[in-house]
Amino acid sequence: MLKPGSHWLVAGASKRLGLLLARKLLERGAKVSALYRTLTPELEELCRKHPSQCALFSFDLCETDAYPDLIKKITDRNGSLSGLLLVASEFYKTPWGKVTEKDWDTLFSTNVKGHTFLAQACTASLEPQSQIIALADIFGSKPLKAYMAYAAAKAALLSVVRNLAKELAPHVRVNAISPGPVLLPESFSPQEGAQHAERTLLGKLGTPEDIWEAVQFLIEGSYLTGVNLKVDGGASLV
Repeated sequence: MLKPGSHWLVAGASKRLGLLLARKLLERGAKVSALYRTLTPELEELCRKHPSQCALFSFDLCETDAYPDLIKKITDRNGSLSGLLLVASEFYKTPWGKVTEKDWDTLFSTNVKGHTFLAQACTASLEPQSQIIALADIFGSKPLKAYMAYAAAKAALLSVVRNLAKELAPHVRVNAISPGPVLLPESFSPQEGAQHAERTLLGKLGTPEDIWEAVQFLIEGSYLTGVNLKVDGGASLV
């Protein structure tokens, strides 16, 4: 159960799902160390509303050497960690035949390598019975044409989650959430949104609130570790 005063690190808190999840944690009395690459007005406003609970920290997923100092700053301010929410991600097309080494390195650094080393840097600061929740993607376990590098990185992240669940048991639970068409890229047209809705068994898009419900479920599920919870309206079965 989410305890008031518990301390959560949210990596990728500046917008979209990360911002919503940070807000939900704060509204329920948790302290949040909000990590961002680009500070947004929305995140600044959120922290102004919760000045005693929310602290902002600039970070770059690709600069893993900076993680130990970053975690020291975070724990010096807010104490040991009750949980990590690994949300930050990079998503763009890499059509086969045009994939570059830079694309591959960028997508792996931002979707799996950075989170792996961030979790490692946090391990000594995690409280007993704490947890790590990583946001993956249904395309980590299902092919996505023209996005192979992204899908491969998310598949690797799911492997990291399973291995960390074994490495950190029994004191830390590690799980993943794989969203389907819940919060589509801002560049998508209404027609593209409708197409994605049709590709689910439920015939509709999900909402960010669905992801928060999944986070709550994993937080409260004391006998869950190594789980990949798909929140996709059945899209992974189509």
